[in-house]
Amino acid sequence: MPNFTEILHIIDSLKNESKVISLADLEKERKIQKYIRGLRQFGPYPTLVLLKEYEDDENYMECSYIFQAVNRQFERLKIQIPSIKDKPFPTHIDQFTDKMYKNMFDAFGLTGETAKKNTQAYVEAIKKMK
Repeated sequence: MPNFTEILHIIDSLKNESKVISLADLEKERKIQKYIRGLRQFGPYPTLVLLKEYEDDENYMECSYIFQAVNRQFERLKIQIPSIKDKPFPTHIDQFTDKMYKNMFDAFGLTGETAKKNTQAYVEAIKKMK
């Protein structure tokens, strides 16, 4: 169950919609926000690995939350970094190669190989997020 601060944030993000907010809507938004936090903290690769895991388990509800989170995050990035506006953003693990993941970290002077090895730990951390 979301805490009071999460509820206020969720209500604020839904207030542009002209419908009554149900507990199901609040729970859906909470889950989307969870995956957005996962994207911000661990990046797209582990999040897309988790999406693939849920696809394999036929847990399509969680897949839809992750997909919505990825799309929202990309829309925010397009506003912050206009140069990526016309570039595709991976929405499935097949579109995001291991090399892309390692290069993403290497570009910041970090060790992409280490991050790649920790992918499953990052996936588990995202699952445990509230």
